[in-house]
Amino acid sequence: MGLRADGRKRMQLCLDYMESHLCEPLTAERLSRFAGYSVYHFCRLFHAAVGLPVRSYLARRRLLHAAYAIGGGESLFSAALDCGFSTYAGFYKAFRREFGVSPGQYRMRYGGKEPPRVILREEGICMVSRQTLELFLKEWDLEGAPTSAMPASTGGPSQTVFQVGEQYVLKLADTPGQLLRHAEVAKALADAGLCAAVPVPARDGRELVEQGGLFGFLSRRLEGKPLRSAELYAPGGLEKAEEVGRAVGRLDRALVTAEAKVDDVDLVRQLREDSLPKVQKLLSLPEALCTRYLTSLERVSPALPRQNIHRDPHLGNLFAGPQGWGFLDFDLAERNVRLFDPCYTCTSILSETYDLDGGAHREAWFAVYKAVLSGYDEEVSLTAEEWEAAPLIVLAIECICTAWFAGKDELRPLFDANSRMIRWLFERQDRLRLP
Repeated sequence: MGLRADGRKRMQLCLDYMESHLCEPLTAERLSRFAGYSVYHFCRLFHAAVGLPVRSYLARRRLLHAAYAIGGGESLFSAALDCGFSTYAGFYKAFRREFGVSPGQYRMRYGGKEPPRVILREEGICMVSRQTLELFLKEWDLEGAPTSAMPASTGGPSQTVFQVGEQYVLKLADTPGQLLRHAEVAKALADAGLCAAVPVPARDGRELVEQGGLFGFLSRRLEGKPLRSAELYAPGGLEKAEEVGRAVGRLDRALVTAEAKVDDVDLVRQLREDSLPKVQKLLSLPEALCTRYLTSLERVSPALPRQNIHRDPHLGNLFAGPQGWGFLDFDLAERNVRLFDPCYTCTSILSETYDLDGGAHREAWFAVYKAVLSGYDEEVSLTAEEWEAAPLIVLAIECICTAWFAGKDELRPLFDANSRMIRWLFERQDRLRLP
């Protein structure tokens, strides 16, 4: 059951109200009066909009805020009382059932990230119930297997990616497109001899399973672990940065022959018609600066090699394992200039460390940037035009990301950080130039 615009607006106000009163007794009757519906109609609309019953949603939000308080130093017992539990034992049991780990393990895995505000959109699931997870797992004969949310790129647990036992990962989406793209690219890379998260067929042979309007597929969990961006500033970090560049280069080299249908993206058009005007207005960038930048990109762009790319190769999607590097999440794969991938890796490293230790690593990032591209060059042999274009592609990626983060309350910290980064990078374009 879908929601019209007015219903979605009223339900969003209700979610905001709940977020402000989580420590109070919140009943379906109280919330239905606030939303202006009968209790029966409210409960049906709420479940349709959010994906969870009112009671389950409240329990999860309270537990998430308790986890945030624990990460900030509050005692486990105090956090339990604050979110409405009379005993720590009851809190521990509910927490473990909800997240698949203990409160202490959750704190170590996700840190003290504040739960982002839940935003209802016309498309896109908000939360997945445990019952729905069990229905999916049954398709692979894994019902009852322990599940826990994987870390999301924005911090905290993902609502759509789950570790299942020690061996598997389950990915869910409300439309099949991105999952099918990921599966197609992953299988092509596996055929090329690279480690990638390929789908595991369900018991009836299907790779993509549908349950209650959601789609999902299971893949084996890749062995190994991703690097952390901060490691690249430690002794030996530049050598690691070069190896990251080589890994992305091997990935892109394999993607040249990977027969997967992906969207063909015109980077210059995307910048000209959408991202750059939006960022220029949001950040009050000088028009002359933006015009010079776009003119330079338009001049060099036709000579840049194009191919299928990963599109999102941040360090969390690159795994260093016993069998070499493995690669995750091809949901955003597209056809674009190949230089996009290594430059995206570099900007993601800067984004994750821009404010680290009060910005102590910012100037050192330029050496990391050069090391990543040097390693990438060893694998694909960058052209003279690509070396010249690297600073322009870095700025293009920052514009695209900042424009996409804009207006999304749950991504406000990322928007703020990337807004500062864009100004900082524009002021240091000379430092981005490469031989």
